[in-house]
Amino acid sequence: MQHLPPETIRLLSSSQTISSVVSVVKELVENSLDANATNIEVKLENNGFDKIEVRDNGDGIKAIDVPVMGLKHYTSKISQHEDLETLQTYGFRGEALCCICGVSGIIITTKTADDEVSTQYTLDNIGHVVSQKPSHMGQGTTVTVLRLFKNIPVRKQFYSTAKKCKEELKKIQDLLMAYSIIKPELRIVFTHNKAIVWQKAKVSDHKKALLTVLGTAVMVSMVPFQHHEQEPEIFLSGFLPKSGSNSSLTSLTSPDRSFIFVNSRPVHHKEILKMIRQYYAAQSQKDSSHIRYPICFLNILVSAAFVDVNLTPDKTQIMLLNKEAILSAIEKILISIYGTLPTTMAGEPSSECANKIEQLSSDMLSDCRTIPLSETSQVTEATIPCSKTKEVSGDLGKEVNAVSNVALIESSEKSHKPGDNIFSKPRDATVMDICFENANNLSLSLETLKEAQKSIQIEQDTVEMSAESWSMGHGVKDSAGQIIEPVKILIPGKIGGQNQTICDKDTQQTPTDTSPSKYQSKSSSNVVQDKTGQITLYDLISNHTIRKALSPSALFMQETRLKLLAENPKTSLQDISVELEDMWKNLNEEEKKKFEEKAVKDLDRYNSQLKRKHKRRAPLSNQQILDKLFESQTQKKTALEPSRKTVEVPFSLSSLKTQLQQLSKSFDSGGERLQLINRLSCYNGWVIASGRKLMLLNPFRVEEALLYRRLMENHILPTQTLDTPISLSNSLLGGPQYIDRLCKMQKECSELNGVVSFTDPRLVFNGFKIQLIPGASTAEQHLHIQEMARCLPYYGVSDLQEILRAVLTKNAQRVHQCRPLKVVNYLEGEAVRLIRQLPLHLSREDIEDMLVRMQQQLEKECNTCIHGRPFIHHLADLPEPE
Repeated sequence: MQHLPPETIRLLSSSQTISSVVSVVKELVENSLDANATNIEVKLENNGFDKIEVRDNGDGIKAIDVPVMGLKHYTSKISQHEDLETLQTYGFRGEALCCICGVSGIIITTKTADDEVSTQYTLDNIGHVVSQKPSHMGQGTTVTVLRLFKNIPVRKQFYSTAKKCKEELKKIQDLLMAYSIIKPELRIVFTHNKAIVWQKAKVSDHKKALLTVLGTAVMVSMVPFQHHEQEPEIFLSGFLPKSGSNSSLTSLTSPDRSFIFVNSRPVHHKEILKMIRQYYAAQSQKDSSHIRYPICFLNILVSAAFVDVNLTPDKTQIMLLNKEAILSAIEKILISIYGTLPTTMAGEPSSECANKIEQLSSDMLSDCRTIPLSETSQVTEATIPCSKTKEVSGDLGKEVNAVSNVALIESSEKSHKPGDNIFSKPRDATVMDICFENANNLSLSLETLKEAQKSIQIEQDTVEMSAESWSMGHGVKDSAGQIIEPVKILIPGKIGGQNQTICDKDTQQTPTDTSPSKYQSKSSSNVVQDKTGQITLYDLISNHTIRKALSPSALFMQETRLKLLAENPKTSLQDISVELEDMWKNLNEEEKKKFEEKAVKDLDRYNSQLKRKHKRRAPLSNQQILDKLFESQTQKKTALEPSRKTVEVPFSLSSLKTQLQQLSKSFDSGGERLQLINRLSCYNGWVIASGRKLMLLNPFRVEEALLYRRLMENHILPTQTLDTPISLSNSLLGGPQYIDRLCKMQKECSELNGVVSFTDPRLVFNGFKIQLIPGASTAEQHLHIQEMARCLPYYGVSDLQEILRAVLTKNAQRVHQCRPLKVVNYLEGEAVRLIRQLPLHLSREDIEDMLVRMQQQLEKECNTCIHGRPFIHHLADLPEPE
């Protein structure tokens, strides 16, 4: 054996601790949090392989600690192993910076509150400081990692693929989200290639932090909780999804949003997450909820002596001394929110279990899949091994926790009607009878039950519906379970010694109800006087179908049936009918009254349609019938005239002419006054009329011109005091005439020291504040520019000269007449920027007000915007009235 070189030891240990980009970010962010930072900025370039920068505003690194800050096992967090029992920081091993130095280059810039300036340090691959220089950074520490994995090309290539880079960025974002939740007062900005990926501002509590991270839609479905255990001392707090909440909002297919913290440290604890998933899935209504992870936030506060965080290099795996007590406390919270788990004890007698199963399936027994024993693969008994934690979901629509054997045995007989022709004779059928025996005879797996259920379902579907039964009209049943028959065959029978025609099995009388008088009266005529078949929804009147009027209960069931079928698609029609009847009975009077009103309206509709039916023609005599039979001409059918709804409207042609004349007079008297008509929905323009011209108005161009005019007249450029006042002279302004004209402008009263300030709006509005300093004589007076506008680049004396030139040559008396070219361009840009912030659709009142301002403030020749585009487009000319 031989001792490894120090360089190899450093590289091996460093690559074990710093395994990816996210591990570098995690170590540096935790160092910032340990330094009491409230503002952290994480910047990556090229997915972190070129540059990783973590900047904070923490306490900084003291000058005395700088020589050893990058050396291994130097730390300010602990001094001995016993200090782990009172650990309050994220880091404690003193390995992070040294390991980062071993796989990359590192630069640290730091400043404490006592330092005058910050200092930038460059470290070598061992962690020694090799150079330093002053820096402009403020208080805090900035760690810059360059060329990550420069000496481990295999790992760099592995993480350089597009998929891995995307995964690493997502892991970093999830990590920063976790810290931002547990530290609400923390501000975090995450940037990649100079583009902000995610950021979070400072907030006051955990709820607002979660609101920032998860969003409002998720937080509405979350419920807060707090729990405190005295012995051992445990404090739990956080947020969990509400019972019955939408699982698509409150759960994900990955545990990325299941935030679990132990003493404010983000950890991965499988047992805690498994328990939360178990209770969440039990109350969720979706079948796929058992494979989803609930969105949750759980912070566990226990004594540091009960937690071992020194398990893995990233410190995300921990061991708990009082794990059972913590799990028990968490379970109490879950039970208070979601209720107990639906489990069954293993020692219950089989009779009690059978009663429970019978109670669960009594309402939905019609959905239970049955199969004749003679047509199965002789499966008479199937045992399914289940445990207390396994849930078997059958066709009964409810979950049954099975702990023992499930047997399929023959229990009842089912007779079919002679007309069914499905079986040539009555056959034996089976129902599912769940019985519980000893748990030692478990043989078949849960998959066996699923396969058996599939075969049973296919067999039952074949029995219930076949091509032969469908062709004979036995495929469709009504709500009462009776087969709907389009044609009823009347079968003669003998009851009470007399021939009797039996129309329906529902009309058969029992021997106790038969009497000769009744049958004598019924058999006296073969004419069918009453409707004896199924109740139909439509009446056939004059070759037209008319929908019958429905009762209030029928209307209620019609509206509610679709909702019930959508919620429980596996429920049979019989169960839905029973449930609808119960719902109708329990409906309050106010709701019943609504359906009674609907029923009255439906009855009125039915009666009105009946009145519209055509009267039958009088029956022809025998001679007329014979004449019709021997006619050679064919019968011509007269078309039915459709009924039309008519409404009488008063109309007067003379009043219409009078109104037209008045309208034409108003057009002529109005001159060029613009009248607003309406807005075009497909175009943000308005149709207006002026005289007999129909035009299209663009309101934004008009508003742009109005705003630009207002800025030109009233806008004052903000000024800043110059460090060195600019002295004005004849040579600087271009001649003595400019100095003379400047001295004649409006001034304010002189101050005590004799200094006079110019207050002329043509100077002040354009961003110049000039002072006149008196001297011994007029020739010794000095003009200085004390303040000048800084919002425009390269704004200076040349622009003042342009103002004075406009005053001299053009006699500009108002501000908008002597604006310099730079100011004109600046105000045009400001007008365009402000107009783009207006809403897309302006109200009618705004347009009318804008038209009034346009006619008052703009000259007649001003009909274009600042870009030279016209306000109004001509559409058409209205014709002259005859």
